[in-house]
Amino acid sequence: MQSLPGELRNQLAATVKAARRVGEAGARNALAVLAVGDARPHGSLSPDGQDLRRRLRAHGRQLGDRRDAETGVQQVERLVQEVAYEHWHRMLFARFLAESDLLIEPESGVPVSLTDCEELARERGQDRWTVAGRFAERMLPRIFRSDDPALAVPLAPETRQALERLLESPPAAVFAAPDSLGWTYQFWQAERKEAVNKSGVKIGADELPAVTKRCVRGPGDPPTWPSSPTPTESSASHPSAVSRRQPIGCGDCWARRTARTGRSRRNESS
Repeated sequence: MQSLPGELRNQLAATVKAARRVGEAGARNALAVLAVGDARPHGSLSPDGQDLRRRLRAHGRQLGDRRDAETGVQQVERLVQEVAYEHWHRMLFARFLAESDLLIEPESGVPVSLTDCEELARERGQDRWTVAGRFAERMLPRIFRSDDPALAVPLAPETRQALERLLESPPAAVFAAPDSLGWTYQFWQAERKEAVNKSGVKIGADELPAVTKRCVRGPGDPPTWPSSPTPTESSASHPSAVSRRQPIGCGDCWARRTARTGRSRRNESS
């Protein structure tokens, strides 16, 4: 199978870069609605909203966002990046799976197309990417955890619609090339990498994902695509590489989780 041609690669690059900008702007607005960075929750927040806010603040601190002990105000920059990344990549994985006939409807256990997802979405009063993303989440629970607070953040309809338009813009051929998934990670980090390189700062845990070209999973967690996918199997890499069972090639998961684990251990010992 041929690698992604230059013209399609450029189209994918523009799509992914735009998705990060749209996703992070939308994530920032959604976190502001939940008052995640504020010292106190809004009085209008429901009990469920207040619970999500507490989970997000704890998750943000785990990611490295700092809370001012005196004012209670907390940074949200790392959490913004995490929310945008998780929402976009759940949608992205759904399209990769669907274009390779590997997106599984969990009740029937059979592959479904995006057209099928659209029909199911109408029955459920949802949009097809919400349905497809949920199916991808069920298939890949070790990548998209059901209890992940970042995925629980409700993005505004205009943000979701903008991301959906971006995801639908590349042709199906983009998602069939064996190197496409690896490119998506590089393109997601491209503008951040350029900014880091221009700044001349010393490369630390926060800068590492942006300047590292390949991603590896954490120790003991090397997902690969299953040879015959079922709703309960959680392995993942690239849909077109089923027979090769190559390791996953997107996401800065290893670098982020390694840094996060280190911070957690230091916090526990202090």
